[in-house]
Amino acid sequence: MKVRVKEMPVRYSGKRYVENETLTIKKEAYDEKLFEILEDDSKKDGEDGE
Repeated sequence: MKVRVKEMPVRYSGKRYVENETLTIKKEAYDEKLFEILEDDSKKDGEDGE
């Protein structure tokens, strides 16, 4: 899923991301306090049983 960092800087996969930066994360890493969803591609990843 593609997300934008909200206010607090985050570290994901060894890289630091600051406010308003975008990145692609796994659905399991999503936290609504830290990220705003830009694109949820979980259905494309076969999570709907395909």
